[in-house]
Amino acid sequence: MQGATPADRVGSRLGRHRLTDLLHSTSARAVYRAEEEDTGRLVLLMVLDDQVAAHPLVQERFELRMRQAADVLERHLVPLRSWGVVDGLLCAELGVLAGTGLRTLLEHEPLTPARAVAVLGDLAEAVDAAHSRGLAHLGLSPTVVVVGGDRTARLTDLGLSALLAEVGVLPDPADRSYRSPDQPPQVDPASSAAAALDVWALAALLHDCLTGIGPAAGPVRVPPRLATLVHRGVRGHRWTAATELARAAAAALADGDPAVVLRPRAVPLPEDVPPGPGRSWDDGGDLDATAYRSALPPTPPPAPGARRPARAAAWSAPVPGAVPGSPASGPSGPERPGPGPAPVTSAASAGGDLTPRRRGGAVAAGRARPSRVPLVALVLVALALLTTLAVGWLLVHPLSGAAPVPSGVPTASAPTPGSGPGTAASPAGDPGTEGPGAPPPLPAGATVCEPGGGPVGGLSGSAAGSSRTSCGFAEATRAGLGAEQDPFAVEEIEVTSPVTGEDYRLSCSAEDALITCTGGEAAVVLVW
Repeated sequence: MQGATPADRVGSRLGRHRLTDLLHSTSARAVYRAEEEDTGRLVLLMVLDDQVAAHPLVQERFELRMRQAADVLERHLVPLRSWGVVDGLLCAELGVLAGTGLRTLLEHEPLTPARAVAVLGDLAEAVDAAHSRGLAHLGLSPTVVVVGGDRTARLTDLGLSALLAEVGVLPDPADRSYRSPDQPPQVDPASSAAAALDVWALAALLHDCLTGIGPAAGPVRVPPRLATLVHRGVRGHRWTAATELARAAAAALADGDPAVVLRPRAVPLPEDVPPGPGRSWDDGGDLDATAYRSALPPTPPPAPGARRPARAAAWSAPVPGAVPGSPASGPSGPERPGPGPAPVTSAASAGGDLTPRRRGGAVAAGRARPSRVPLVALVLVALALLTTLAVGWLLVHPLSGAAPVPSGVPTASAPTPGSGPGTAASPAGDPGTEGPGAPPPLPAGATVCEPGGGPVGGLSGSAAGSSRTSCGFAEATRAGLGAEQDPFAVEEIEVTSPVTGEDYRLSCSAEDALITCTGGEAAVVLVW
């Protein structure tokens, strides 16, 4: 059945097998549950997409890459049993596995730090085993990871992903954020550079395991050293091996209580280019109800005043008719497009009006809401009159016990309960009153530092976020950030400690009005 969509093949015969279910599909391959007609044995068959399989280099090197992958025997790898051309299609039989796709798990909720590091450890063992046989994976993402009922993570698509990267076939849009920024269009899977690309992808994968992806993505609290390790990994730090990264993550996990906010990665939307040779976005077919769907990386927040476009149907590729630039979201399933819920377009794109709609019906035309301006004006006038009368009464009848204050003598306010040595005064002056120097909400255990000077670069205060961070170091960090053109855009900064006299490199991230910097010797600095 050449030219058929993955779902079209369900129920058909492929050699001596009958395809019973479509389990998973990408733009490059589909995985089916199949029954061997002679014996009734259930197997998993991976079938390459027709147009990908037609590439001359794919046909030339398919046998080589499959044989290399089959030679890698590691318990966290889904093995290859056989491969070849069946009824004109490039196929491979996989070892049977059961579990849930990691993408499905992460779109539901983030993993705990302990479980995320455990998943990383499983994958690192599989990746290093492949590297030792001269084969990089080059397609690491949540899409190719299956987590079993025993919580063991297993890796699929070894050999095939390397072949696709070697040929230059782009992965599906939802998986492109796991390609290193310096990855060339075509990669030799046997090179040391290819192995380094796998380690970078594992660091990005660890980050997303901690924060979740798609609809479940959000800031989480992690141990300081683990946050530093993740930031270093996705910003280009290279570990010599995948298991070295996993060991470093396990050590960082034992660093103490989660005290640092880790935010989801800022992943740009993929460009509207075909994911493979000759493939267009709208040639996907019907998809089985048991298959997975995946969401695009989240869009960056809209500019102030901008209208957020309506959300399109959930596919891993742009849906025809959907608002350009809007993310796909929804239930998890295959990464290739197909007919499903009709895409939702914004009224602006459809040429309609932008009248807001209420739950249960439209806003009645021509029915204006009553103006509250006269009522507000009356209240303000009454308050002003009462204030004037109160001030006049106090001038005529001073409070008993209050001595008159000679003109020109400065007054001193009595300390409020709780103020005094060891108690920080409100940065704004009056207790409980927020002002320009008032700190935003801080993590539990943070110690607000006495400012060593006035605001610097718009930054007015700092706090030590861990017991190993001194206020002197926090203030030095504030001064360093304040010297930058945009302190909230700084990702790394080098700070000299006034305590040790040594330089420390910190990784920084901003959330709302708070900048969090981590690094050095388990230092956590909060600046606002």
